This record gives sequence, C-alpha cells and structure tokens, in this order.
Amino acid sequence: MQTITKERHLLRVKTLSLAVAGLIGAASSNVFAVGCNVNLTIGQDYNATSDCASSYAVRIRNAAAGTLTIDSGVTLSSTGLNAARDVGAVVLGTQFPATAPSSLQSLVNNGTISGGSAAGISMWGDGFSTTVSSLTNNGAITGVHAIHMVNTADIGTLTNNVGSSIIGDDHGILSQTGSIGSLLNYGTISGQAANGLSLGSVVTTVDNYGSITGNGHGIGMDNTLTTLNNYGTISGNHDTDIFNNGSLGTLVNSQSNLSYRGNLPSTYVTYFSDASTYGTVDFSNITGGTTLDTYGARIADGENWAAGTFTNVITSDSALTITNYEPISGISYQLVNVNNDGKTWNLVISGVSTSRVYDAAQALRNTPAGVAAQVIDADPALLAYFAGLTTDQQLSEAASQTLPLLVGATPQVIFNALGNTNRIIQDRPSANSGMNSGDEMLMDTHAWAKVFGSLHDQDDRNQVVGYDGHSKGLVFGFDGDLNDRTTLGVAFAYGNTNVTGNTNLNSAEIDSYQMVGYGSYAVNDRTEVNFQADVGLSKTDGERTMVIPVAGLANSDYDSVSVHVGTGIAKSFDLGPRTQIAPTARIDYTRVDSDSYTETGSAAVTPFLNQVNSETAEALEVGLGAKLSQQVGDNTRLDAELGVAYDTMNEAATITSSFVGGGASFTTTGIKPDPWIKRLGLGITSTLNNGAEITASYDIDSRKDFTDQSISVKFRMMF
Repeated sequence: MQTITKERHLLRVKTLSLAVAGLIGAASSNVFAVGCNVNLTIGQDYNATSDCASSYAVRIRNAAAGTLTIDSGVTLSSTGLNAARDVGAVVLGTQFPATAPSSLQSLVNNGTISGGSAAGISMWGDGFSTTVSSLTNNGAITGVHAIHMVNTADIGTLTNNVGSSIIGDDHGILSQTGSIGSLLNYGTISGQAANGLSLGSVVTTVDNYGSITGNGHGIGMDNTLTTLNNYGTISGNHDTDIFNNGSLGTLVNSQSNLSYRGNLPSTYVTYFSDASTYGTVDFSNITGGTTLDTYGARIADGENWAAGTFTNVITSDSALTITNYEPISGISYQLVNVNNDGKTWNLVISGVSTSRVYDAAQALRNTPAGVAAQVIDADPALLAYFAGLTTDQQLSEAASQTLPLLVGATPQVIFNALGNTNRIIQDRPSANSGMNSGDEMLMDTHAWAKVFGSLHDQDDRNQVVGYDGHSKGLVFGFDGDLNDRTTLGVAFAYGNTNVTGNTNLNSAEIDSYQMVGYGSYAVNDRTEVNFQADVGLSKTDGERTMVIPVAGLANSDYDSVSVHVGTGIAKSFDLGPRTQIAPTARIDYTRVDSDSYTETGSAAVTPFLNQVNSETAEALEVGLGAKLSQQVGDNTRLDAELGVAYDTMNEAATITSSFVGGGASFTTTGIKPDPWIKRLGLGITSTLNNGAEITASYDIDSRKDFTDQSISVKFRMMF
C-alpha cells in the first residue's frame, strides 16, 4: 500500500489523474482537487478511496473549466452512507468549507467510479452551479444513484460507450433538476430499484443504441425531453418501459412492444431496422389528451423501403386521433385504423417510387445531380444509403454531394491560371521592341521577372455550384532582338491556385508549371505582330466532403497537360507628344487534357468514391482591345487597357465518371460560362537610373457571374 500525505487540507494541482501507478490525473490549473485531509491511499487493487467524514474520493470546487480523467484499472470509491451534498466518489460543487461552484470541461472515466451507498457522481448545485461540458464513460459508474444531479446541475453531452455501464442501486441516472444537452447510450444504464433514467431536468436529446432498464420504469420523465431516439431497448417493470409525466417532443422507436404510459409524445415515428423489422408501441393510461399530433416512418441507413402492410405499429387502450403525417419523398403510406376504434393501427406502404432521388433533384431543379440520381435510383445497393432521407431537399443535396470534384470545374480553374500567365507574356514583346516610342531598334537582351496574385469568384450559375479561389505565382523570362525587326524569348511560370466550392464541401489545390516561347515581329515602326506558344503541367490535389448520404472525405490526385498558341497584332498612333494609343486584335487557342483518376477515402465513403474518366476542355478566344499610354515624366509611364473577347467554343464543363460502389457511368455537366469576356488593365512603369524598369499592374477579367482580379509587380533589366 502506498500513501501520499500532506498536512494542508487544500492541494492545488495542475493535472489530476488516477492511474494504476498512483494518483496522476487530468485537470486545469484552476481546478482544486480536495481529498480526505489530502490523504489518498492506493490499495493493492489500485483503488483510490476516501476514508474521512467528507465521504468523497475526489471533490472538484472551482470557477473555471478543467478536465478529470480516471484511468483504466483505477477505482474511485466513497464510504458515504447516503446520497447527499458533498458525498460521493466524485463530487462537483460544495458548501463546505465555503460555497463554491464547479465546472469541468471534460470528465472521462476509463476505470470505475463507485459511490457505494452514496452517488457515484454527485452534482449538487445548491445556490450555485455545477457543470460538466462533456461526461464520457468507458468503464463503470455505480452508487445508490450512479449519477445524481440536484438543483443547478448541467451536463452538456453525456456519453455511455459500448461495453460501459451506469448502474444505480436505486436510479441509474437521477436528474432531479438542471439540464442535459444530449445523452448518447451505447452501453447499459440501469436502476436496480427505481428507474434507469429518471429525468426531472430539461433534456434536449436522448439517443439510445444500448439498453436502459429499471425496476420501476426504463425512463421516467417529469420535465421536457425534446427528442428520444430509441434504436436499442428500453425496459421497465409493471408494463411501463417509458412513463411520461412531462413533455416529449418526438419519439423514434425501433423496439417491438415498447410500453408507454402518460402524456403522449407530440410526434411518434416507427423506425424500420430493415425492410420488415420495425418498432411497435403500446400506449396506456394516457393523460393529457388522446391526440397524437404527428406520425412518421423512417428506415435505417443501408436498407430500402418495401411496400406492404405492417401490423400493430400503434396499439392503445384509449381511442387515438392522429392529426398529421410526416411526408416521405417517393414513399406513399397511410395508417389504417383496423377496427375503427382508434386503438389498433397498421401501417400500409402502398408505393415506393423507383426514382426517389431523381424526382427530388428534378423537383428542386437540381439539374447537375440528375444523371447521378438516376444511376443511384437504378442500383439498390447505392439507393439503400438514401433510404433514411425523407425530404426532397435531403435527397437532392445528398445526390449533389456524390458528384465529382467541383462539378467538373477544374479545367476552367486551370484556364484562368493559364490566362493570368499568358497576359503577362503578351505584354512582353511590345515592351522590348521600342515600338511605342518610335525609337530605332536596339540589339538588346533583357531578363525580367513578375510576381502576381489573383482572386477568382465564380457565382452559382444555372443551378451549378460555383467557387471562390485565389492564386499566386512567379513568371520569369529572357528575351532579345534576333535582328532589328524580330524579338524572341523564353519564359517559365509557376502558379499555385486554391479554390473552394460555394457550399464549402469541395476544395482543390492546383500547382501549374508552364514553359513558354514568345516573340514579336515589327512590320514597321508602328505595327507589330506578336506570337506565343506554351505547354504546361498542372497537378491537382482535391478534397470532396460528404455529409449525406455518407460522411467522410474523398481525395483526388491527378495531372493535367495544357497547350496554348496565340497571336496578335497591334498598331500604335500618337495622340500627342506624350500620349499614344494602340488598338489590338488577338486570337488564342487553349486545350487542357486531364488524366483519369479514382478517388480515395475511408470505408464509409467508398461506395460514392468517383472513378473519373480522362477529359479534354478547349477554348478559342477572339478579342479586340486598345492600350492607352501616357508619359507623365522622364521616367514614369501610365497605361490603361480595355478589351473584349469572345470564346467561340464556350464549352460547359463535363466530366464522365462512375461510382466505386457500382452502377452505370454518368456524365455530369457543370458550369457553362458566358462566352463574352471583358478586360480592364491599369499599370504604372518607372524607369530607374540604370535603365531597369519596375511595373505595378492591376487587371480584371469578367464574364457574367464570374470575375478574376489580379495584381502584379514586374522587374525588367537589360544585360
């Protein structure tokens, strides 16, 4: 036996945890752990016990949040004789030696909390508050009441995990007042003499996947419970699994022969574990009225609805009136009053649509998801994941979340990135030729570099979700005069683009690399023809988030190869000794070929991972414009450029894919951009004493529902 003794009665610890090796723990620096004269004894069974009149193993009294963890193999026990203030294995809140509220951010039990004749966990808020934001049980909690909440006692989330137990000699959980946000039970909650759950507090949600049992009632309610989802078993004595003396909003039930007494829930839902296994309820000793406001039916994920008659979904010892029915998209059903006495009700599902998902998408004009929805409707294995969705909105949104990355918009994003680079290159030959000044051509060689940043904003268009993004990059090059009329150059560009879909469920990072050859030919001292050809590689890392019908991430990683050729002509005119205008005409062809790829992700999302075919996207732009230059000093020039272009191909984004989980391939049609492109550019150039130039520019390209804005800084020098 190991004993740790301190003379002072109050020990402040930064971390409190109880482990097999001794007393170690988990808490914040604002948490006080008070023990029996701070005498904490570790027995041969590695139990930490309290053996003084205070009758607690650990007492928390503080005003700030912290954490307490009981490690596996450790037992906290109390020698208290009853459930009372300051008595229990774990005590939150106290009036001794002075009133002190308490709050824990997290209490995690991986071992055993044993209250004996007292409570396992005692939250006694008498004139002050006791709060646990998250209480997680991975072990065993016992006591006269395993968890006891009195007066101002609040638990945010209480989770009892698989294989864990909360067992009280009297009540399992006795919540006399206060509140519980959500209670999730995957294990066992039991009251040996009274109720498994005795709820006198306000509770938002109880999700039961395990068992809740009581020698009195499985669940007894005296206050408000918003939602009770029973996917496990609730059982009590005296034919009362649930006794409601308060208010219950919605009861979802998969248990057969659930007995229910007291006030009716506002909504009762029959839950199908599979197509033929469903919950039934028997209402008896009804108080507070015999009208059931709403009835509904739901089915487990991974199962499919089937037509048929499902008997005795509701029985009652009083005549019931059922007012409303929850609609289920694609499912036709009704409750049949078997004997016309309101006491026995059968559920009749008369029709199950063979196009539930497609009809929902069409009803909401969700055209992009329509083809995928048809594939899902035709494949029972895929359709089963949509079975638990009841509204058109849910079905349509779920279909949208199965579509390929950014609804096939990645090539358009790459086009935008290439366009930024191409405009930078296109500015180069006229700057080299001396055309604007009318000076004699010089056999010069220049090096230059330009950094840029861009913002992209594609609004939703024709029911297709758009995206927002930003880019940054660097372009550098070398060029020189081949002769007095011809300039040739080579450049390399790198750009990084990040885009996020407008629903925040899709995102992609694209790294683009381009090798560019360019040049110009001076027809005369006023007219110039320029040309450009480049090839690029873009590497896309994508992430597609699914929330429904499955939850998880789908990741993609693939390459795209781009080619571009373009040529233009410009002719300059003097408007004054320092002012010049140059009308321009240009044609550019761009093509992007993207590799095929298969998404990767967790087992949960595997059925809806996409196997995407290779794709090709093209653009052919014809444009006109004019550039105005104003020399404002010996070393400074202002430039303004206006232009318009028309994409003669103007293809909508399309992508052909299939689901890993089965079904036919389908083609998703994404955004079809407006063919007209409007351009504006502003710039200022300053020439340094050594002849080098620095240029700052702002450019904007816009189509209907789309804008691309960029700023850049260029440095150019002769060598």
